[in-house]
Amino acid sequence: MTRTVTAHTIASALRRVKALPQLVQHQHVLDACYASGHVWRDGVLNPLATISLFLIQTLHGNTACEHLRHLAPLRFTASAYCQARRRLPLTMFQHLLRTVTDGMFNATESIARWRGHRTFLLDGSSFSMPDTPELMERFGHPPGQQPGCRFPCAHLMILCDLATGLIRHIVGGPLFTHDLAEGVKMHPALRRGDLVIADRGFAGWAFFALYIQHELHAVIRKHQRLIMTFNPRKTRHPHGVWVRLKMLEKDDQVIEWFKPTQRPAWISASAYEALPPSMIVRVIHYTVRRRGFRTKQITLLTTLVDHGQYPKEEIMTLYRRRWEIETNIRCLKETMGMHTLRCQTVTGVQKELIMYAIAYNLVRMEMVKAGHVQRVDPRRISFVDALRSLCARAGEARPRAPADKDPPLPLVVNPMRPGRIEPRAVKRRPKQHRLLTIPRAQARQRLQRQQLAA
Repeated sequence: MTRTVTAHTIASALRRVKALPQLVQHQHVLDACYASGHVWRDGVLNPLATISLFLIQTLHGNTACEHLRHLAPLRFTASAYCQARRRLPLTMFQHLLRTVTDGMFNATESIARWRGHRTFLLDGSSFSMPDTPELMERFGHPPGQQPGCRFPCAHLMILCDLATGLIRHIVGGPLFTHDLAEGVKMHPALRRGDLVIADRGFAGWAFFALYIQHELHAVIRKHQRLIMTFNPRKTRHPHGVWVRLKMLEKDDQVIEWFKPTQRPAWISASAYEALPPSMIVRVIHYTVRRRGFRTKQITLLTTLVDHGQYPKEEIMTLYRRRWEIETNIRCLKETMGMHTLRCQTVTGVQKELIMYAIAYNLVRMEMVKAGHVQRVDPRRISFVDALRSLCARAGEARPRAPADKDPPLPLVVNPMRPGRIEPRAVKRRPKQHRLLTIPRAQARQRLQRQQLAA
């Protein structure tokens, strides 16, 4: 017999979470439950309360479930909370992420444009998880690690908005997954006319062809294996890889790039066969000179072939902002603590990943709102300060009425620091502990034998 959720149950569930901060709209959570077909019992840890607690836990650096009991104005055990999280289906989390993200992008679409295009940054990374057989089999582990001393790691692919830093789509897959294989999974999150900026790891012929097939645009740095020349006398590659069609100006040309005979491993044979025999792309070359540093040569491949609408200098300036996704990933992994997830099942890890994306986007929206009020670029708002502000609001047991509230404190605004350089090194030395090179149980037995021998 199919059970249904009555209006009385929904009203009761809303009353039970009135003491919790409404970090996401309750209607979004209810819609996600309906879309996934989830049915729940009325209790303290209903879906609304569980999602709210999950967000509070994530905002506090994925803190322990035992600690979460002291952060929320509800009475529950850590075991009951874990069971409540486990009961929620993964499809509900996926629907919730889409709904919340769509609402954020609709609210910020007016500022997220470059020459009429929604512009995104694409890059890959990784994160670690507990050493369980299920996670090890699904995601794999880095090479050179001994059994019992290793941790599974996942390949992470993120698509971020250039103007606001909001995550549009996030995917976690096996560690040894090529960036191109995960990058094509971002197509459903994009729409016609969108522009994507990425590094040379995505500069493959098939990747560009798929973007053109989906009527998308890209600005990607040329891969070092692709030989390109701007000599007016050399109009074609010696092995027929490309042919120059037009020289727009010095170091700016339009070429016809032909389909390679060898199919990449990440795309199926049928999909590769359906791609056209060639495509038209624009190639831009320029030199970066900075005092005290060696000269850097950069060559870009782009589908923006209209020289009048997309000047060379504008595309060069746009690509310089590609590095911003590196700082976005640092905020997500280091500042928010996503470098190591806690769940011990594949489904649990996927739920954690989704909640991190929602929590990160909530912080970014705080920055957008503060930037609007303080009349500065939202990228200059301190991410750490926005996170602390959101955590403080999430810690309020019963938010006061708007009339009784003091105006929110202005968030910290970082100074403009173009060309800022810092070494990727730490000054404080770690503790001089030996590395665990054998399973912990064997190391424990070895210590016991040493004590008995003494």
